[in-house]
Amino acid sequence: AIFIIIGIVVAYRIQRLAVIISTSFCGAYGAVAAVGYFAGEYSNPWNLRETYDGESIGDDDDITVPKTWWAYFAATLILFGLGLHVQLNHTGAPHPEHAPKPQD
Repeated sequence: AIFIIIGIVVAYRIQRLAVIISTSFCGAYGAVAAVGYFAGEYSNPWNLRETYDGESIGDDDDITVPKTWWAYFAATLILFGLGLHVQLNHTGAPHPEHAPKPQD
């Protein structure tokens, strides 16, 4: 419960940044997941333990992560960074009247 209160206070203080970060990540994840759905070999994030061989993986088993997963992961991070850049510098830039005033 304390983390919820802290989260609300932090989100209120950095509201613009929180919205930009969350929309950038959700957009990047959604775009890459959609491409992965149609292109194939996109790992299902809800049951990763059963994704690789269709069987349950124990705690002591070694897991080899496919190279396609790393490619989708890298694409998600790149799109996330691109979305952050565009929103922070162009579409979500603060209005000039809300910018801090220079001190004399």
